[in-house]
Amino acid sequence: MAKYHTNPMGDYSKKLQKKRNKNSAVHSMLYPKKKRKKSGCYVATCVYGTYDCPQLWVLRRFRDDILERSWFGRRFITLYYAISPTLVKLFGGRKTITAHWRRMLDPLVERLKEKGIQDTPYND
Repeated sequence: MAKYHTNPMGDYSKKLQKKRNKNSAVHSMLYPKKKRKKSGCYVATCVYGTYDCPQLWVLRRFRDDILERSWFGRRFITLYYAISPTLVKLFGGRKTITAHWRRMLDPLVERLKEKGIQDTPYND
């Protein structure tokens, strides 16, 4: 009897591994290996003109206290930080775009404050 193990999946296993390697960018985005250092809210900083204002304090608390708790929230954060720097570079200087983003963010910030998220100074 042979004393070595064979892979019951045979060549299919090798093909599957090659496919995984091709999708490694997607895989690494969905399943990050190490926890990233928290960074700024790119779009909100662009909209409000500063990283240190009550609206951003609310949004950062929402990110850290609510979104970080769920799988979906963590994936959203990962996707946001992958896309938002490019969005800000492309559209950040356009007043109509930042005004549109602000019209979307202001009601969100107000709803979060109504739910109890504070707008006091915040260090992350």
